[in-house]
Amino acid sequence: MKRVTFCVVISIVILSFLGCNKKTELTLLAENEAVSRVSDHLLAPEDAALELAAMYVESLKKDAENRSYVITEYEDLRIKNLWRTTELDDEMISLFCLGDDEIGENKWLLEFSVRFRYEGTLSPIGPSNGEWFSVLHQGSPMGYLMEKEGNDYSLYSRYDKTEGETDAPVQTNAPEDSGAGAYTVLATAELPEHFGTSVQRLPPSDSSDGKMIVMTDDGTLYFWGGVDGMPDTHPQSGNMTRITWREPPVFIFLSRFALCYVDADGNLWRGQLLAAPVMLAENIVYAETFLNFGFALTGEGTLIAWGPEGEPAVVFRDVRAARSCGDEVFAIKNDDSLWKLPGFGMGRFLTSPEAEWVMDDVRETGGHLVLLKDGTVRDLDAYAAQPVIPEEVTHVASNGFAHAAVCADGSLYLWGTVFAPGNRQEYLTLDAPVLLCENVSDAVPCYSGVLILDSTGELLVCELDDGELVTSPAVS
Repeated sequence: MKRVTFCVVISIVILSFLGCNKKTELTLLAENEAVSRVSDHLLAPEDAALELAAMYVESLKKDAENRSYVITEYEDLRIKNLWRTTELDDEMISLFCLGDDEIGENKWLLEFSVRFRYEGTLSPIGPSNGEWFSVLHQGSPMGYLMEKEGNDYSLYSRYDKTEGETDAPVQTNAPEDSGAGAYTVLATAELPEHFGTSVQRLPPSDSSDGKMIVMTDDGTLYFWGGVDGMPDTHPQSGNMTRITWREPPVFIFLSRFALCYVDADGNLWRGQLLAAPVMLAENIVYAETFLNFGFALTGEGTLIAWGPEGEPAVVFRDVRAARSCGDEVFAIKNDDSLWKLPGFGMGRFLTSPEAEWVMDDVRETGGHLVLLKDGTVRDLDAYAAQPVIPEEVTHVASNGFAHAAVCADGSLYLWGTVFAPGNRQEYLTLDAPVLLCENVSDAVPCYSGVLILDSTGELLVCELDDGELVTSPAVS
């Protein structure tokens, strides 16, 4: 999908002669069209940021040659974050891939939220059915850069930025106080000619990201796909990336720019692919991270969570399993009851979990996808038809769009939406579960296909090719 670059320029005109008030003129330049707005007073950075965000969203209501959608209406526009870039730590600079030219006393990183409806095709959602959405950019967290020179402000969308690429694909990371868990990232790696039976497991990934991730028996981690719009040499570009470990972890979770992993001693580490990780907690068996928030499950069944400050806090007890889906966390308690904790990515999860009972007799949860103890599957999405699978299901997995169920007899069923590799305007939607293949031990739906581990230990990839699903060995 081609991207359109927006350039926003604010010029502030001070009329100093007698009888005239100070005024601010805001001018948005998009698609060679200038739109101006005048304020009767000079604007502080916080006020300028909100005005600029509104002008940017308004510009998306007009047709553009290189954009496949238009916003029809929007509401609840808010500034989420306005950070002076000189006050960001190394982890945040790495998270947003800020260049040296984007860091300065009069430069701010801006993030805003908005609810909107659209017409056309928005990647990777696809066509709209008139519903409200709250995520304007589905890819990596890039934000918008606001600059000030004198009394003038300017803003541009970093989601559309294509310059500033570097040729530094290799990065070695190590905790400052320990050598355990150190890893090396190669962002331009190649897929092995053939995995054979070397795949040890298919680690989970952020459901809104959907990268293909495999870990081989020597502890090497490979991942590809899931994130677009990044420089080719960045580990999250969507190209093949390889991570080698000094001491392979027993568990790893990878999301947009962030990762968390558990080492052989049960210690939980959280970090960025281009920044050193830090240890957060001990005796951890599972964890997930999204941007600056995350949660983990201890060996005693306590669910802990952390925010930007990094200090974990207890949010739920007597838990045996937990998975996230969008802005919610689903936790299974020791009595097999399923509970929903909202507000994961917004901080409310950390301060006020407000746990809500969902159902009993649950064996496994894949977010909105739930496997009951009797082997049947339930989809908690209010708009989804309940899947009917003829065999007893032993495992479920979902990335929020595509859903997979592995059955006791080794059969694999798939339903939902699968996107074509490298082209999120092309997709296939399966309204009901279909038999994809047999002799399967594990499967993970991803944006650009489905990773499958068969009963012999061979890795397969099912991808959309010319409108049809094609399954083949994962080779270069």
